[in-house]
Amino acid sequence: MTVNVLQFVGYSNSGKTTLMSELVERLVHKGCQVGVIKHHAHRDKNQFLNPNKDTGRYQQHGAAVVGMSGPGGFQLASQSQMPLSAYIQFYQEIFDCDTVLVEGYKQAEYTKILVLRHRADWEALQTLENIALIVVPADTNWQPDAAIRAIHNDDPQLLDTIEQMMEGGPSE
Repeated sequence: MTVNVLQFVGYSNSGKTTLMSELVERLVHKGCQVGVIKHHAHRDKNQFLNPNKDTGRYQQHGAAVVGMSGPGGFQLASQSQMPLSAYIQFYQEIFDCDTVLVEGYKQAEYTKILVLRHRADWEALQTLENIALIVVPADTNWQPDAAIRAIHNDDPQLLDTIEQMMEGGPSE
């Protein structure tokens, strides 16, 4: 089975998480098994594990990976970083995901939706590869000067447009 991978790229507070959350809900409702990977570019690597709890202590003492399972689900944390393709494979093989949405990883090779806040964001990000759609703020009257389709973030056809892109076939 192949997996459909779609990246959402843009700067903080551009609306990536909001858009992805709406898409996740819609795809799950249609029967998709959706996984989400968020690139955390900040340097505070202990954000996931509390050093005052058992799991955090295991990590502090050198465990390569720490997992925690309970009634609320399963969490996994590692101090090492793998390539995005390895995370996607993990989601596919372990959790049987047919769709993986990725927030960030600007330089990765997957199909991208660029979510912009300002014209300056376009100037900074327009050289990224595999941009398939540009989402611009509803209150703007500018469109990126590109051959790539642009759509306002409040357009009622936005999620339909993204789904149609995804129906073009798996990207992995």
